[in-house]
Amino acid sequence: MNYQVHLTAETASDANAYMLFILPDGSIQRVPVADAKINADDLYVFPCSFPARMMNQQIYARLVTSDANSDFHGYSGAKYLETVAADSSNEAAQELAQKTLDYGTYAEAYFDKNAAAVPEDNEMRNTTISAKPVRIDGDLPEGIAYYGMSLLLRDQVAVRLYFDVDDSVHASAYGLTHKEGTYYYLDTPVSAENLLNEQTVNIGSASITFSSMSYASLACSSSSDEKLQATMKSLYLYAKAAQEYQEYLDPFPQGSAWRVKAGCSFVVELYPSSEGYMNATEGYVITILGTYNGSSCEVAVSERFGAAVKYGRIINLSVEDKEFLTRLEE
Repeated sequence: MNYQVHLTAETASDANAYMLFILPDGSIQRVPVADAKINADDLYVFPCSFPARMMNQQIYARLVTSDANSDFHGYSGAKYLETVAADSSNEAAQELAQKTLDYGTYAEAYFDKNAAAVPEDNEMRNTTISAKPVRIDGDLPEGIAYYGMSLLLRDQVAVRLYFDVDDSVHASAYGLTHKEGTYYYLDTPVSAENLLNEQTVNIGSASITFSSMSYASLACSSSSDEKLQATMKSLYLYAKAAQEYQEYLDPFPQGSAWRVKAGCSFVVELYPSSEGYMNATEGYVITILGTYNGSSCEVAVSERFGAAVKYGRIINLSVEDKEFLTRLEE
């Protein structure tokens, strides 16, 4: 969550100034003024991260300077998101705000063992999470066996993989942390826009591939915990909204590859300029190399994967053109 304030020139130049956040669980976060960003309205933006289950609870902020402290100001993530959902002109931002609110509501009920389950709406009831299970390619080091996984719903979601490790193995050499007995774990933080995407970690020569939804899907299909199932479904819908919002912000991300559909053509200005122009037609693969500026970007173009590549700048490329392109898996 972002906390935005106006700062005087004196405070902005104070090397000791920072924003103090106190979370509902009593934990403290400090963000130096020097690390704050300045938005288009000349407000200083201080990020504060907290778990979704604290969405509806008060967070207190105080500006601390070399000379004085401001009063504490209380606010909640829910209040901020409700404002975004109601006032934003961007549908993707509105949807993300609403799905974040929903996720926070279900997560709060799940972690409060005395709270009643929050009823699912029609979208939740009709939601099925389909995700690939954990896959291991190659052999784990001798003395290490994969045991299972869980999902940590902190300020940033993390996937935790568990391993059963023999006493003779130096688990720390593989990045594993001791839990209890012979059990160790490895945590992989996952950003909101990547919750639906697979991640891969290496343990020795073995590659372990998984996603946050690997656990969510398993929980919904095998657990009888109604509140856990609802939390996983709301997390899934939140993840979809986060991914769609990221695609709105960056519709043609660097490194992505797209195949041109039948009946379509894109003009590419080739490098060097003496090469002129070419038309990337049906079947051509366009790989994004540069930053998309709203109408063009640097690309590599080939008739197919593995074919000779030409480099240049695609021109007159709009977000609407995505319907004429098929994104290829990385």
